[in-house]
Amino acid sequence: MATKKVSLQSKKRWQVIFRDKNKWLSGLCSPEFTKAGEIKRFEKHSGPELFLLLEGKMTLVLLKAKGREEIPLKKDEAVIVDTWHNTYRPRGCKGAALVVEKDNISTQWKKG
Repeated sequence: MATKKVSLQSKKRWQVIFRDKNKWLSGLCSPEFTKAGEIKRFEKHSGPELFLLLEGKMTLVLLKAKGREEIPLKKDEAVIVDTWHNTYRPRGCKGAALVVEKDNISTQWKKG
């Protein structure tokens, strides 16, 4: 493959920017939610995901046995998730994260 430049600006909730078929993929996540209370369902994949904040603010919300746990993403700090999760942008501010995960994973959904 030749060298490829990819814009890291996304106006979508989820946009795949590169995929190595049957190995891994990377994408941009910019959630539509502006507060944790708007999140009504959570996802869990058959493998871990890596989140890396690119710009703005974004909070990861984990669904735990004893309730929800919020993890504000920080620049220069990767968070690896292997549990029920979703994300929001506090007060609708700008926010986007690079996400890296296995290709061809299965996804489960759960109300929460």
